Amino acid sequence: MIGYAATPHGACPHRLDPLSDGRPHSSRRAGAMARRLGAGWAVAAVKAGRQIHSRVDGHDFVFDVHETQDGVDIAFTVLGSDGPTVILVNNPFVPGAGWRRFTTDLAKHNRLVMYDLRNQGASAAGPAGIDAHAADLKSLIEALPYERPYVVGHSIGCQICAEFAAGSSDLISGLVLAAPVVNPTGSMRRQLIFQNFVDHLESGGLGALFDQLFMLTYSDRAVKFSGRAGRWGFRQRFVAVNADRDVGENLRGMSDAQAGFAPDLTAIECPTLILAGDDDALSTPSGLRETRDLIGDAELAYLEGVGHNVYLEDNRAFQQSIQGFIERVESG
Repeated sequence: MIGYAATPHGACPHRLDPLSDGRPHSSRRAGAMARRLGAGWAVAAVKAGRQIHSRVDGHDFVFDVHETQDGVDIAFTVLGSDGPTVILVNNPFVPGAGWRRFTTDLAKHNRLVMYDLRNQGASAAGPAGIDAHAADLKSLIEALPYERPYVVGHSIGCQICAEFAAGSSDLISGLVLAAPVVNPTGSMRRQLIFQNFVDHLESGGLGALFDQLFMLTYSDRAVKFSGRAGRWGFRQRFVAVNADRDVGENLRGMSDAQAGFAPDLTAIECPTLILAGDDDALSTPSGLRETRDLIGDAELAYLEGVGHNVYLEDNRAFQQSIQGFIERVESG
């Protein structure tokens, strides 16, 4: 999850241009916009009692604080309507409030819960690892006054969701795995990929890490459209929103966990939507089919011409797919 802005552009009205503000533009203006965006994504938080006041992406948020069983404060915020509750699980690269601009339609029909992982954003530091993040998710769900929410994860966040759901799917109404990397036979390659991410972060910082992520997570169409200026803008923004130490803590913890990451997907007993782009270099068709077949009640849907960042490259279809899934489950 490394993109930050999404609005329609003219040629493909259902597709989202990650650099557009909704007006027709040239590649030169897109590059200028990307440079402005690169300097505009900052996270600042001031703790007040059991709430945290934070400014994220130019918007003020008030985060409530939930203390986990091992004493780590998890910052979360609730947005949207009084419909079904949807908990959004991000990954180490973007704080929870980054979901806000990609879930505006979902917020019209659902109550959205966004939270920062431990070692991220307004949440406190703590031992990192998939099991710790999954325990945080369970602890938050049990503490919230909303029964049987839906859980939506993306990319590495799907590992947190799968680990949680394999042991606690009775706590939720449904699960959405967007661009998941959870299939059992993909573990060796994932170990190498994660270690590569860690190596680039440690040797070249966040910019070097972004360079690796960019070529793996965007579709060929998006790479061509962004050009050098767009890529530079995304890179600057990625560096601005993250902190080496926080990303490093979570990334190293998740990297170390890959060797033993093997959640029992057959134990996930809630309705599940697996949503992926058909031009995703990380979530392969064979891995997605394996994931679908192991989960008892799962459906697999593809977004055409989209890469790993499904929420960004076709945001309208992303939200519609999740909303349709929720409505199908709610209707019984």
